[in-house]
Amino acid sequence: MYTVTSAVYEPNRTAATRPQPTLGLVSERWLEQLRGAVKPSTWSNYAAIARKYIPPELAAVPISSVTNEALDSLLSAAAGPPGREKLSASRLNSINTVLKSIFDYAGRSGLCELKYRFKVKSGAHRDAKLPLNPEEQRALERTLLSDSGP
Repeated sequence: MYTVTSAVYEPNRTAATRPQPTLGLVSERWLEQLRGAVKPSTWSNYAAIARKYIPPELAAVPISSVTNEALDSLLSAAAGPPGREKLSASRLNSINTVLKSIFDYAGRSGLCELKYRFKVKSGAHRDAKLPLNPEEQRALERTLLSDSGP
């Protein structure tokens, strides 16, 4: 007996024997369901991110087997590609958003039950200045309030 699944005929299989869809296949399905639902430029950006930053070896892994460690490695590799300038925090956030959306889609579609934690690990926060401590604040106030004008 055959059933129709995504316009492809395949024998009836139990859930245990049916091959699990890969991360690459799910990302393509996610992109297709987005087509027409978002602006063409947004879709193009999402497609470029999914196709550029999900490496082939990870795209071939069943989506239910993708680990947080693999996703962390993907983001780390994207953050500092060898021989290239580091990606901005904004671009890393976009990659993170696309990955999260793909897994949200997989969860809603019943393809993946795992809950992934997503966070961008960028170096952008390391360059941020911390607030002034009380002593520095008083020194700044004294300087600003002093009559050093002409």
